Amino acid sequence: MQGILRFSGSLLVGIAVGYGLAQWQQPALSAADSGQPISVPAPVPVNVMPLPETVTVAPQSPAETKQVPTVQSPALSDPAWQQSTLDENWLAFVEQQYPKRLQQDLLAFPDAVKQQMQAFQRAEVDADWAQATEQQVQDLLITQQDLKFLQVERVQCRQDGCEIYGTSLNPAALDALNRQLRRFHSNDTHTMIMDLTKPGTELGNFYLLLSGMKKD
Repeated sequence: MQGILRFSGSLLVGIAVGYGLAQWQQPALSAADSGQPISVPAPVPVNVMPLPETVTVAPQSPAETKQVPTVQSPALSDPAWQQSTLDENWLAFVEQQYPKRLQQDLLAFPDAVKQQMQAFQRAEVDADWAQATEQQVQDLLITQQDLKFLQVERVQCRQDGCEIYGTSLNPAALDALNRQLRRFHSNDTHTMIMDLTKPGTELGNFYLLLSGMKKD
């Protein structure tokens, strides 16, 4: 009797499980049989970062060194600057333009220097610029302590240059004068300083000629 009951209970449990499975599978089978599309979850988009491109740079050959030509005035030891010829016109020019104590030194100047001095004297005078520049140079000579060893006899400016001469009580004073005058320089300024101090002495004459000065 108990065996029959256990068999009957197992049979009932099996029937119940089978019925439940049939009910769970029925919607899916019905949808497949009816031809309706089965919903499938859409895939989640994934952002993919592109890898950076590899750029190959060909090695460049070293740049060629460019030689910048430099233009220099002939050194005082150059024969072209040492050459001096006796010229009656130059003698008359010196006697007319410069004090007697300078004339002997000026007569011995190289021909290249003589030509620059004569070109300066032939240049027209820019009255406004020349007067203003002469005054500025005179102010420097008075106010700058490192120029106190210079006794300037003349400051004359013309078109774009100035001529200065006098007596130097200290050789270093000419370097100081050259530095102070740089405020008047332009890209085309040419400076010529002739130190006429005798060997073994501190006191001597000097001559300075600036050309191509700035005008503003």
